[in-house]
Amino acid sequence: MKEVKRAILFAVDDLLIHTNQGIPIDPKPIALLRKIRRIWETQLSVDAMLIPESGGFLVKIRKELHPFKKRFAIAHEIGHTFFFNIEIDPPRREFQYQKSEYWVQEEFSCAIAREILVPRFSIIPLIENEHVRPSVAALRYLSALYQVSFDVLRMRLINDLPLWDCVAIVSTVVDCKILTKGRDISKGKSHRSFVMPKVIEWKDKLPKLYQIISGTVSDKRIQEKIEIDNKEYLVETALLDAARQTVMTLLVYT
Repeated sequence: MKEVKRAILFAVDDLLIHTNQGIPIDPKPIALLRKIRRIWETQLSVDAMLIPESGGFLVKIRKELHPFKKRFAIAHEIGHTFFFNIEIDPPRREFQYQKSEYWVQEEFSCAIAREILVPRFSIIPLIENEHVRPSVAALRYLSALYQVSFDVLRMRLINDLPLWDCVAIVSTVVDCKILTKGRDISKGKSHRSFVMPKVIEWKDKLPKLYQIISGTVSDKRIQEKIEIDNKEYLVETALLDAARQTVMTLLVYT
C-alpha cells in the first residue's frame, strides 16, 4: 500500500510540474489532465461527486461551500480519478464501490488533494528556511498563502511530511462536553504518547484543557501554558466554526 501511495503521489507531482503553477495551486488545470472535462457548482447533499461520462468525468460541487472547501473538493475528486481506468470511454472504476477498499482509496484521495494544494516542493523549504514553527499565527499565514483550511494544514504538516512536532486537535463543544474523534488528532514524533480522550468534561482529569477549549467558543482564541502528565505545554486555540463550536488546539512542549 505504501508503494502504491508513493507511486500515485509521484504522479501527482508530475502533474504539478506539467501545469507549471505558482502558489496557491489552481486544481482545475490538473483536473483537465485527469480527464475532468466539466466542473459544475450546484445543489448537493454532499460536498462533491465524480461522475464518469463520455470523454472523461463531470465533477459536481456543492455551491454553498467555502472557497477553500471548493478547492479541496476539486482536488479530492482528482484523487478519485486515479482509481478509475481512464484509458477507456467512459472511465470505469476497477473495484466495487461497496467494498472496504473504497474507504482506503477515500483516504488516498484526501492525501492526493493535500499533495496538490500544499505541494511538498513549496511547503518543505518554506517551513525549514523560514523556520515557521507551530502556532495559530503560522496557520493563518499558511492558510492564506495556500488557500486551504487549518485542518488540511494540520494533516499536511504533522501527518504527511512531517514538518511540525506538536499535537493538533480538532474538537467540538457539545452539551458542556469536549468531543474529539481519533481521526481529528495529529501527533508529532515527540508526542506519540499524548492521549486525548474522546470526551472531556469539566470534572475529568484534564480540567484546564477543558476550560481552555470550551472558553475558545466565546473568546475565539486562547494561549496559555498548562501541565499534562508532568509535561509543560504551550497551548493555543482558535475557533474554526462558531455555529458548530469547533475548535483547533495546538500543544507544543515549552
